[in-house]
Amino acid sequence: MKLRLLVLFAACFIAGQMFSLEARSQTCSDIPKEIQDSCAHFFTNIKNNRVQEAYKCLLNNSAVAKSKEQFNNLVEQTARASELYGAMSDFECVNSERVCPSLIRVRYITKHVSFPMRWIITYYNSPTFGWIVMTMKFDDSSEYFFAD
Repeated sequence: MKLRLLVLFAACFIAGQMFSLEARSQTCSDIPKEIQDSCAHFFTNIKNNRVQEAYKCLLNNSAVAKSKEQFNNLVEQTARASELYGAMSDFECVNSERVCPSLIRVRYITKHVSFPMRWIITYYNSPTFGWIVMTMKFDDSSEYFFAD
């Protein structure tokens, strides 16, 4: 009996967590225009092989930009991705997730000759600077966009 209750509780908890995540997930049209423009400018610069300029603009006023090592690492990793998968030909917004009015995560995919790349960028709406990048990551794990 205790095992059944435990299994029932676990199933309800997991279902609740999944519902909570789905409720916060939004389409790309729900992303604030400033963030849409920032991402479009970023990916267009990368597409045009202006990687350093892309990061400089995207990370303006961000703590990430203040670390020269972290900044250089992002530029190098992006160049390495282009070497591995070919130059970026286009980009698409996948979705966004807002946890409150001041915190949003956007997910993009970039198209390359032999493989897509997954980009996840978290923005914070700073009272001083407006929307700034808190964290960002990219990888070749685009299969994680799909539910199992």
